[in-house]
Amino acid sequence: MFDIKGQLQTQSRWAVVFTDDEGDMMLVGDDPWLEFCKMVKKISIHPIDEVKKMNPKCRIPTSSPD
Repeated sequence: MFDIKGQLQTQSRWAVVFTDDEGDMMLVGDDPWLEFCKMVKKISIHPIDEVKKMNPKCRIPTSSPD
């Protein structure tokens, strides 16, 4: 449907992010699993450029698109 098969593994185009219980946005995998489970409220997939605009402090690996 969205033609992103395999593209989430390298994070070259897309970022899987979550919103925590305080409304902060972070990358999935930034926190230990049990902590993540306690605070996650929403999970979403966004283009990397969009995530950088939403949260300039968010550390996203910079690699060139395929």
